[in-house]
Amino acid sequence: MKRIAVLGCTGSIGRQTIEVIRDRFDKYEVVALGCRGNLDAMIRQAQTLGTTTLLYASGEAIDGYRCYIGEDAMWRYAQEGDYDVLVVAVVGIAGLRPTLAALARSKIVLLANKETLVCGGNLVMTSQLMHEGVLLPIDSEHSALWQCLDNQVNRRTVKKLILTASGGALRDMPLEALSSASVADVLRHPNWRMGDKITVDCATMVNKGFEVIEAMHLFGVSLDRIQVLLHRQSVVHSMVQFADNSYLAQMAVADMRLPIQYALDYPERRSAIVDELDLTACPLTFAKVDDARYPSLGVVVDAAKRGSNASTAVNAADEVAVEAFLAGHIAYGKIHTILTHTASRFEGNARDIIDIELVDRDARRIAKEGICSL
Repeated sequence: MKRIAVLGCTGSIGRQTIEVIRDRFDKYEVVALGCRGNLDAMIRQAQTLGTTTLLYASGEAIDGYRCYIGEDAMWRYAQEGDYDVLVVAVVGIAGLRPTLAALARSKIVLLANKETLVCGGNLVMTSQLMHEGVLLPIDSEHSALWQCLDNQVNRRTVKKLILTASGGALRDMPLEALSSASVADVLRHPNWRMGDKITVDCATMVNKGFEVIEAMHLFGVSLDRIQVLLHRQSVVHSMVQFADNSYLAQMAVADMRLPIQYALDYPERRSAIVDELDLTACPLTFAKVDDARYPSLGVVVDAAKRGSNASTAVNAADEVAVEAFLAGHIAYGKIHTILTHTASRFEGNARDIIDIELVDRDARRIAKEGICSL
């Protein structure tokens, strides 16, 4: 029986994690649930699962539950809670401290939080090695790479990691119209419905830049050996090219429950929770990424080359810029301007989590000042 704590339980990944767990009470026990604000939804989950420990940012204690309350609630629980597996599905840099705390206790961490590795990848991977913790990705792209690399004894045989990208909602919009694309245009993803922030990041391909950084840390591969390809069908989730120029690809219906299930059951594979992929339904196409259409991808990767401070800064700037775009305060084309303006101010690597949080704070201030000056 694995004792599982789910941070970000009311978000998309958290809900799907619970869906995967719900029919396997013989193998999994959800011992804690954490969220930032949707307490009613979390309590309903707890009632269904029989969970007695709740973690949330603000509010009163809830009768019948052991409650951790405060901005540091999830971090405190990660440090002292009685669990085997920590699912980190919270949004933003808030996922970093709980991840580090769990790895320091040699726990298993299922990671669906980009910021943890984008901002603190060096610290996280060092902690994993020092304390023999286990870090497993549950986003589709990195799960795909993990599956392709599994049982490869010699990683030096890896020539290239290939991340696929749908191209987002603006992949066919004329280049001259991009800078003035509306919020409605950007949120009209051709393949699926997601949250507004990640949908904007798909359109700019900032999310793919973050995934490049994640892959660098997770698999120990240099940035120049990680490639992004445009793949409209979203069927091949990632590929690995080996020294002999052979490829391994992971293919499946696009459904986040599959990588979650794979990580929970690893090294076993259990019966399908998702539909079977129809290989005859459509051809698979791949194309190079157009730098003129997706300039922000290059900004993110260039930031990673200058160190974790620049990576942290570009992540913070993206959150500020996307929020401003969604609120109608800046044009779509200005997201790239704010990223470039902010990331250029930072370089070097953070020594500890305090450094990371200071850079995050400063970068948000610089990004907001940049928006005011537009």
